[in-house]
Amino acid sequence: MRIVAVSDTHLFHDELVMPPGDIFVHAGDMCRAGDLEEFARAASWIRGSSRSRRRP
Repeated sequence: MRIVAVSDTHLFHDELVMPPGDIFVHAGDMCRAGDLEEFARAASWIRGSSRSRRRP
């Protein structure tokens, strides 16, 4: 089992290179100001990453 963990992305998630994994953990700040628009962007990235980064 591979756990992929990131923290404090502050909406710079497009710059991350993430390996495939079984479990994704995000700790720390995902957003900068913390408004709903930023949260929606971060949540969309997590949803998209979880599908594309699963291990075979």
